[in-house]
This record gives sequence, C-alpha cells and structure tokens, in this order.
Amino acid sequence: MLAPVLLLSDTGWLTTPGGLGLALFLGAVPTALAYVLFARGLRRLSAAEVSTLTLAEPVTAAALAAAVLGERPGALALAGITLVLTGLVVLATAGRRSGPGVARPAPAPATA
Repeated sequence: MLAPVLLLSDTGWLTTPGGLGLALFLGAVPTALAYVLFARGLRRLSAAEVSTLTLAEPVTAAALAAAVLGERPGALALAGITLVLTGLVVLATAGRRSGPGVARPAPAPATA
C-alpha cells in the first residue's frame, strides 16, 4: 500500500549498497522473520493465550518506544494502555473466581 509513496519520494538511498542492504535486512529480519516466528508460536498456544499476547503486543511496543526511544505517550495512549491492561487483568482473574453466579467455560475437547 505504500508503493505509491515510494514512487513519489527520493529513492536515491536504495541505489547505494548500504541502502539496499538496509532495505533487505529490514524486510527479511524484523518483518518477515518476526511474523513467521510469531505465527509458529501461535500454533502451539491456546486461544486464550493467543488473545492475551495479541492484546499485549501494542502495549509492549508502546513501553519499548518509551524506554528505548524516549518517546512520551500522550493522554489518549496512556488511557488505551490502561484499558488494555485492565482487560488483561480481568481475563486473567476471571477463571480463578468461583462461587454461585460465576459461569466457568466448558473445557475444550481434546484433539489429536
């Protein structure tokens, strides 16, 4: 989807060996390899674990941006992070509650 932007911008840096190497590295390692490893890991996890990881991913990215890059998240970003973390806490503690009126999900059928 960003191909038109590439066509309209200065691409002189791609003609240098360092620029081409950087573009290939960024496409292969942090992008393609990360998604392949993420998809492989998701195959071995339950739906609950996958949803937790998927929800926690943007929170982790925001925390790393603040810690490593020195970015300052705005009020809306902090509200979103708080909302996601609150939801994760609710999901994590929902299965531990017991007593009348608390519905527990049925166990998943075993598959071979």
